[in-house]
Amino acid sequence: MPMRTTDSNGTKQILGVLSAQSYRRGAYDEADVQALQWLADRAALSLQHEYDVEEWRTRVQAAEARASLQSQAVAMSDEFVRALRNITKKAEALATPAAG
Repeated sequence: MPMRTTDSNGTKQILGVLSAQSYRRGAYDEADVQALQWLADRAALSLQHEYDVEEWRTRVQAAEARASLQSQAVAMSDEFVRALRNITKKAEALATPAAG
């Protein structure tokens, strides 16, 4: 039985196949086939959910990495501004004639 699902865009997909086998001819009637298809479709939904969770986990990790880099950039920028202010103060002190 095909493990069918529909993605968020409405595109139907087959994620795998559920196999039920019997050596006896005519072992499965229409109700059995419908039940097996229902089971295959539920298994596909479960797989799709796992794929979706993993995709979101990856996206969250990427967003966290970007946020960390942005935070580091801001910290470096703040440090740079402090260094420039310190240099400016020292330059002004050198440019000011000493009283005496």
